[in-house]
Amino acid sequence: MNRKHINIFHFLLDPRIGGPHVFARTIADALTPEIVSTMVTAGKSSFADIGLVNLRHVWRPLYLFEVMINVVLISVLCLRRGAGNKPSLFDVHGAANLAPLIAARLARIPVVWHFHETEPSFRILVRMGKRFLVPGRFKMVAVAEAVARFYELEDCAILNPPVDTSYWNHRPTGVDEGEKKFTILTVGNIGPVKGHTYLLDALEDLGDEEGWHAVIVGAPLSNHGDYYAELLARAGDLMKKLISCTVELAGWKGSNEVANCLQDSDVFVLPSIAEGCPISLLEAMAMRRVCVAADVGGVRDVITDGSSGFIFPPRDSTALAAALRKVRGLSMDERAQIGNRARESVEGRCSVKSVAAGHLDLYRRLFSLTEPAQPCAQLSHNRS
Repeated sequence: MNRKHINIFHFLLDPRIGGPHVFARTIADALTPEIVSTMVTAGKSSFADIGLVNLRHVWRPLYLFEVMINVVLISVLCLRRGAGNKPSLFDVHGAANLAPLIAARLARIPVVWHFHETEPSFRILVRMGKRFLVPGRFKMVAVAEAVARFYELEDCAILNPPVDTSYWNHRPTGVDEGEKKFTILTVGNIGPVKGHTYLLDALEDLGDEEGWHAVIVGAPLSNHGDYYAELLARAGDLMKKLISCTVELAGWKGSNEVANCLQDSDVFVLPSIAEGCPISLLEAMAMRRVCVAADVGGVRDVITDGSSGFIFPPRDSTALAAALRKVRGLSMDERAQIGNRARESVEGRCSVKSVAAGHLDLYRRLFSLTEPAQPCAQLSHNRS
């Protein structure tokens, strides 16, 4: 193996772009050229260099067969690679991503296993995955202490998602703050776990006093079409009832568009019912937005309630509405103070340089390498 280059395969279970994909790509870009990274997803994706089989989109119970097929495909892929291009390490993203864990055990390839989410049905898969890894060389990484506790992970490293604070920063806007409506923004793929229905309930509770504009950014998930149709209907009914208010389902947006939406918003809302340490929240905090977030996953790791943002109980639309009223009642100076503390929290815990260096240290310890970490400053922000 060439000590100047470690060949790492990042395995992601889902072809759609989400938080784990942004996490993996940011780390890969930060460690180039010392680390050579290959992105692999289960299913074809514009994000991936290699696409494996994805049978879950046909029928979810076929996942076991998907795992078995992909173990074979990964093993063949490793065998076909030349000596200089064979993977040195598998970086596996997702608690349910079993195929690369099994393939790594068979090929005796070291593994870094990332945990990004908190999903109760995945706990049994995590126990299975641990059996495949022991006694091989591996390290488990959680994006928040709450995630490590959720899966009962022992000897687990905690590395928050990386955020490029030079990119996610204040930018000029042409919007007149004195004329625009109170603008509420949420960003995330459209599915039940993201809690959009609780946000709509809170907006109805908020009423039409002074008016407001809500923007929901995110791509509808193919397996939750009924949920998206329900959101559209609810949004339409809400605007008929509250005639001075608007709800915009804006669809998928790239990083630059998301940053512009954040800059134009007054408050960012995370209404999710389950999360790890959501990158969309961290990006909003880096942009100095006042954030209102459900008490899920690692939210309390980054937000101090009432100081750098506001936290409410998950699924509690009444508490969310109360938090939105509180934010709307703040002066611009008070909002700025909260936003500044939010950015300081992200800068202290989630800088690309520190998170990338932490990963490089993990990679090297698995290989007993000793060169100093030198993360590259040039990053990619393409979500597609």
